[in-house]
Amino acid sequence: MTKYRVASTVHTNTVRRMRDDENLPRVFDTKIAEGNAIAQSAEFAESSTLRQKYGYQGGFDTFRALTQEFIDVVEGTL
Repeated sequence: MTKYRVASTVHTNTVRRMRDDENLPRVFDTKIAEGNAIAQSAEFAESSTLRQKYGYQGGFDTFRALTQEFIDVVEGTL
């Protein structure tokens, strides 16, 4: 889920419907919340680390969690 808002009932219900629909592909548990740091991640900026690029407000940790979840699914451990 991207551009996800925790406080949005519409977003919460949509996620639930997508996860419950067996005809849809797997929905990852990691959600990328809407925010400036994430929105700016597509812009080029010289950074020495991914943590600097994606910010210290949780963006880096969220992308790390999504990456690990993807690896687990590809390797069949999830």
